[in-house]
Amino acid sequence: MTYLKLFIASLKIIFRDRLTLFWGLAFPVMFVVIFGLFNFEGAGTARLAIIDQAGTDVSKQLIYAMRQIKFFKLSDDVTSEADAKSALQNGKIEAAIIIPESFSGLGPSSTPPGTIEFTVYYDKANLIEYELVRSALNQFVNELNLRLLGVPRLFALKEESLEARTVKYMDFLLPGIMGMGLMFNGIILIAVDMTRYREQRILKRIRGTPLPPRTFIISQVLAYLVLVFIQASLILLVGTTLFGATIHGNLVNLYALTLVGTLIFLNLGFIVAGLSRTSSGASGLAQVIGMPMMFLSGTFFSTDNLPPAVHAVVQFLPLTPLMKAMRAISINDAPLMSLGPELFYIGLWLAVTFLIAARVFKFRAD
Repeated sequence: MTYLKLFIASLKIIFRDRLTLFWGLAFPVMFVVIFGLFNFEGAGTARLAIIDQAGTDVSKQLIYAMRQIKFFKLSDDVTSEADAKSALQNGKIEAAIIIPESFSGLGPSSTPPGTIEFTVYYDKANLIEYELVRSALNQFVNELNLRLLGVPRLFALKEESLEARTVKYMDFLLPGIMGMGLMFNGIILIAVDMTRYREQRILKRIRGTPLPPRTFIISQVLAYLVLVFIQASLILLVGTTLFGATIHGNLVNLYALTLVGTLIFLNLGFIVAGLSRTSSGASGLAQVIGMPMMFLSGTFFSTDNLPPAVHAVVQFLPLTPLMKAMRAISINDAPLMSLGPELFYIGLWLAVTFLIAARVFKFRAD
C-alpha cells in the first residue's frame, strides 16, 4: 500500500511539473515532427534550361527526350542565352544547355562534318550538384551518339522488380527518437530531481522517517517508467499516423527494450545525482554524458558512417546496442532471442550502472 501511495504521489509530481513534461513528452515528439517535415524519400532533381538555337524538328525531339528523364526538371521560362546566364547566377537553375544552330538534319544516313558541341553553363560554386548533372548529360549524349550513327545495342540491362520490404527514413528514425527520449528522461530528469530533493532536504527528512529509502526510490523509478511508456507511445503515434512510419516487428518486444533501456539511464541519472552537489551541476553533467550518445550512437543516422576508430568506440556506449536491438525489432521484425550480442551488452550495462548507482548515490550530501 505504501508503494502504491508513493507511486501515485510521484506521478502527480511529475505531471504537475511543466518543465518535466516538456523534456519528457514534448521535446522528443518535436524531433519526430521536425524530421518528418523533411522529404528524405523524395528523388532529387536538377533544374535545367535548354536554349534551342537550331529550332528544327530534330532539336525539338532532343528536348522532348530530355523531358522524359526524371532527374531533369526543365525550365520553360528561360528562352535565351542571356536569360540562362542570369537564371544561373540567381540560383534558379543548376545548368543551362545551348543547342547550336548546326544541330539539324542529323541521322543514321548523314555524315556529320565534325563534332557538334553543346555548350553547358554551370555555377562553379555548386560543383557537387553539377557533377550529378554532368554525369546524366554525358550518359544522354553517349546514347544520342549511338542512336544517330545507327550502332546496334549489343548489351542491355534486363530489370525485374521483386516484392521487398520498403524501409523509409522515418522507419529508421522512430526507434532512434525513442532511445534518445528515454536516455534524456533517465539521465537528466532523475538526476536533477534527486539533486533538487537533496538540496531541499527532502531526502534527509525521508531518511529520518520509518519509510525505507528503497521504497521511495522504487516509487520514483516506477513513475518515470510510466512517463517513458507514455513518451514512447506518443512518438510511435505521431510517427506512424502523421508521417507514415511502419513498425514491422513486435510492439511488446519493442516496449520491453524501451523499459529496460530506461532502467539503464535511470541508473546513470542516480550516478550523476550522487556525483553532483547542485541541480544545475547535475543538469550539466547529465548533458555531458547524454549529448555524445545522442549524436554518436545512431539516433539520427547509422553509425556505419563514422570513422572506423570512432565507430569501434561508440559500439560500447549504452545507447548503441539498445538502438541496434530496437531497430532490429522495429524494422527487421527480429525475434528478441536472436539479439544475443545486443542483449548481452544491455544486460551488462544494466548490472554495472546499478552497482555503481547503489554505491555513489546518497540521500544526504557528505
